[in-house]
Amino acid sequence: MKKLLKSLLVVGCLLVANQSFGATASVTVSAAATTNSLLSAGARVTQVVIANAGTNATTLALLDAPSTSTTFTLSAYTNFSTITTNITQIITTPGGVSQTNTISGVYQVSNPVSASTNTYPLGMLYTIPASSTVTYTPAGNGLLLMRGALLTNGTPGGNLSVTLTYYPQQ
Repeated sequence: MKKLLKSLLVVGCLLVANQSFGATASVTVSAAATTNSLLSAGARVTQVVIANAGTNATTLALLDAPSTSTTFTLSAYTNFSTITTNITQIITTPGGVSQTNTISGVYQVSNPVSASTNTYPLGMLYTIPASSTVTYTPAGNGLLLMRGALLTNGTPGGNLSVTLTYYPQQ
């Protein structure tokens, strides 16, 4: 019993130690409305510190994207549906006699789906006042980004410095 408790204590300490240290990445977003790829792989973000040294308020968006592109394209494909139906056929002979045939069955119908362009999901959106610093700490287990981290500075004239604290996705 003592060995089990000691093992659980060691495992618990290792888990706590793993949670208390994170890798840090930093990027500076330029004054023009630009995008900057901060991470190219998934991560759990625990803190974002945004410093605006500019004279104007600016907007920063953090997207779950693997590169500097804010959109992605899904290629065209065909969707197949299975339907059950009855087909009714009425045949009338030259003598005026009608014959009704009902054929029930399961049929497969193809529906083409055209290509579409979509925007990567938004992780956070902040407006930072001029000459100020904002710290964003996500609630719970942090902000989970599955593809990577893309920063966009949406307001020309802003001069942002962004520090992202995260755990790399395993």
